[in-house]
Amino acid sequence: MSTTMDMISYLPDDILLHILSFLPTRTSIATSLLSRRWRHLWKGVEVLDIEDLSFCFPSVSDHDARKRFFAFANGVLSCHKAHRVLKFRLSGMVFSWKAVDHLVESTIKPHLEDLCLSLNSSLQINRRLFCCISIFTCSSLVSLVLEGTLALHNYLSIVNLPSLKNLKLNVHSVDLEKILSGCPVLETLNVSSRRIFSAVIHLPRSLKSFKFEFIGEFKHPYYGGCAINSIEIDTPSLEYLQIILHHCRVRNLVCNLPKVVEAHLYICVEDLHVCWLPKLLRALCTTKLLVLGDSTVVCLLRAPTSPFPDFHCLFQLQIDFISRPFSSTFLIALLRCSPKLQGLIIHCSHCPQPSQPSGWKQPISVPHCVTSHLKTFEFKHGNYPEESAFARYILQHSNLCRFTCFTGEFNRIYSAV
Repeated sequence: MSTTMDMISYLPDDILLHILSFLPTRTSIATSLLSRRWRHLWKGVEVLDIEDLSFCFPSVSDHDARKRFFAFANGVLSCHKAHRVLKFRLSGMVFSWKAVDHLVESTIKPHLEDLCLSLNSSLQINRRLFCCISIFTCSSLVSLVLEGTLALHNYLSIVNLPSLKNLKLNVHSVDLEKILSGCPVLETLNVSSRRIFSAVIHLPRSLKSFKFEFIGEFKHPYYGGCAINSIEIDTPSLEYLQIILHHCRVRNLVCNLPKVVEAHLYICVEDLHVCWLPKLLRALCTTKLLVLGDSTVVCLLRAPTSPFPDFHCLFQLQIDFISRPFSSTFLIALLRCSPKLQGLIIHCSHCPQPSQPSGWKQPISVPHCVTSHLKTFEFKHGNYPEESAFARYILQHSNLCRFTCFTGEFNRIYSAV
C-alpha cells in the first residue's frame, strides 16, 4: 500500500524560511493556515516584500484599499519587532506619504542590508521631497533602490552609507553629487533622472558598473536641472559603462577608464558634447564591446578632427545610422582602428530611398580586421545604394561565418560554406 508523505514538512526551519523569503509577504503569511508548525514560521522570514496591488479590487474604494494596505503593513512590522529584517521592499501607489514614512522608518535598523522603495504618487501629487532621511545614514545598507516620483535634493544634509555597494536611482530629480559623497565603496551605480541638481559630479573610484540616463525636461533645455558643468569619471576599476543623454548639456567630461570592457554611448547632439566625446572614446580604447547610438555618431561626424583611437581589444561593434544618411567613410575609418574586430552590427533607417547609383568609392586597402578576424556581420538597412555597396565590400573581402541581412522587404541569413 502506497502512502503519500508531506516531504516539505520534514525540512528544517532554516530551509523553510529560505523558501518563504522568495515569496511576497502576503503569500508567506498565508502559509500560517497550513498547520500548527507553520502558524508563526513566517515571522522569522528576514525578507519583507509588501505591495498594495493585491488590496485593490473594483468593489473596494481607493480609500478603503489604502487603509487596509497600511493596516496590513503595520501589522507585519509589529510582528517582526523581535526578528531582524535584512531585506525590505515596498511598492505601490502612494496616497499617504506620512504612512509611508512611518513604514520605512520602522525598518531602518542596524541590520538592514537591502532596501527597495518603488513609489509613485497619486494624480493629485506630482512629486515629493523624500523625508526618510535615516535611509541615507544607515550604516548596514549594501543595496539601495529608490524609484518613482521622488525628489532627492535640498533636504539632504548628511549622507553616510559606508557599506553601500549597489545603488539604483530612478527618480524625478536628485542631488547626485551629495549622495555619492557618502558612498565610499560603491561598486554599481544606476541613475535615471529628469533633473540633476549637481554642477559637478565625482564618481567613486571603487565603481565597477555605471549606467547614467539623463533625460532632461524639454521645455527647459538650457538651464535648471538640464545642465551639468562637469562629470568626473576617475574609476580605475570600472568595467561597464552606459551613458544616455537626451535634452541636456554636459559641458565637460574628465575620464580615466583603463579597464572598461563594455561601453554603450547614446549622446544627444550638442556642440558641447562634440568637444569631449572624442576624449571619451580615447579613454575607452581597451573596451571589448562598443555601442554607438545614432546621435553619438552625429556628434563624432561633427568633431573637428578624427576621434578614433586604436581599439586594440575591440571584439564587437554596433553602430546606428537612424536619423542621418549612412556613412561608409566613417565606418571604414573605425574599422581600421579595430584590428581584432570579430562582430559588426549596423542598424540603419528603414525609410525608402530613391534609386540612384552609390557615390562611394571603395578604398584600395582593406582594413585588417575585415580580412583576418571578422566572423559575424549583421546589417539592418533601408535600401540606400551606399549601404548595399558597403555590404558587398565586406562580403567580398572577409571570411564570414555568419551574415544576417534585414531590409524592408526581406530577411536573409547567409552561412559560410
